[in-house]
Amino acid sequence: MVVLLSSGQGSEVTGEQDRALDELRLAVAVGAPIGDLEHLPERCRRAVELAQAVGAPLLAAVEVAEAARDDVRRGQRAVAIASAQTRAVAGGLLLAPILLVPGLARLVGADLVAFYSSGIGLMVLAVGLGLLALGAVVVVVLVRRVGRTTAGAPTRDPLAIGAAVVAGVVAYRLSGPVPGLLAGLAVEHVVSSRRPRPLPTVGADEAADLVATALTAGVSGPEALRLAADALPAHATRLRRLAFGLELGMGPEEIVGGDVAGDVASGYGVPARRGPRPDPRSAMGRTRSAVGRVPDAGELRATARPASRTADRRVRRPAERAASEPAERRAPQAADRRAPQAADRRAPGATERRAARRPQRTGAPSDPLHRLAVLLAAAERMGAPVAPSVRHLARELRADDLARVLAAAERLPAQLTFPTALCLLPATVLLIGAPIVQTGLSAAGY
Repeated sequence: MVVLLSSGQGSEVTGEQDRALDELRLAVAVGAPIGDLEHLPERCRRAVELAQAVGAPLLAAVEVAEAARDDVRRGQRAVAIASAQTRAVAGGLLLAPILLVPGLARLVGADLVAFYSSGIGLMVLAVGLGLLALGAVVVVVLVRRVGRTTAGAPTRDPLAIGAAVVAGVVAYRLSGPVPGLLAGLAVEHVVSSRRPRPLPTVGADEAADLVATALTAGVSGPEALRLAADALPAHATRLRRLAFGLELGMGPEEIVGGDVAGDVASGYGVPARRGPRPDPRSAMGRTRSAVGRVPDAGELRATARPASRTADRRVRRPAERAASEPAERRAPQAADRRAPQAADRRAPGATERRAARRPQRTGAPSDPLHRLAVLLAAAERMGAPVAPSVRHLARELRADDLARVLAAAERLPAQLTFPTALCLLPATVLLIGAPIVQTGLSAAGY
């Protein structure tokens, strides 16, 4: 109930961010010094900080961040329009028992305290409140799931919601429904305003935009990926892996997936944790070479640090070793000792069927960072300017996200019909009608 009714705080924050963004655009357009970036949207702040660090054009970075913000708002407006009617009905059904039960009880002369203190009254109260809570949760989850783009919409603090519910129930028991509602809203606002908001999860389109911003300043592809990784912790591991693979001249399939922590450790004489390797006769084993097992940058540094290697040798040594090591010299695994005829005994097409049932790997061609890897690897190979293409890729990723949200918003009214009809409406009828029916039966002598 608190989540559905309290929405003013987000609009205040959005208005402040819009004013800060307008002032930033004017300052960049006239070449004035840029002030504090604290009130800017998170995405715009990261773009401006990266552009300032590498000397990239600020106006282009700000315009791209603003275009992404407009796309997110367009999706949020579509979700709000699609769910407005159902949210209004759900809010009315949530408030109906609180507002109508006392008035109807006085009208028909029902004793609410006596009814809800009895065994059947407690059962009715538990079932009704449970249905109301379930319906409200389902409505909120459906709306947020549709509106949650890859950029991530800020969500309300669960602690603030819990504190608001407790305060509302206590105030309702002490003073009535209206003070309970006001107390819940006030507590939710106070608790959520005092607690820091978690950063939203960023999408791959922002990673591509940051890489393009760094590339416009003349930064190399691997260095641009590392700068984007520093700004986006959510994608840091994969972006650093991609940068490492580009420096070694690997293909995109080898860059996005795999791990060579064991090869790095063996190159330095340092023990490292090894996972099970795939069967070299399997489809995965044939496609994953020794060069293709690329580690995280943090794991590389941690492995190389005990041997006191320089940064250049940390990259060169494992690559040279992995490239020159023949497959026969690898330690035999349990899968390698199986009979060669084991693969031939499988039913025809079994390998393909198992591959189709597997979940999609992060290196799949539809993965956004895989597309970025293909683009950067092709540009490195041909020596072509890649910044406009990366910027175009970011626009395509944003368009895909927006299309997904708009399509989901069109399906939202039909989805919200089920929690309304199956949970909220029966709960309202039960909580309102049970005391009246019990009073009527008592008056009739039953």
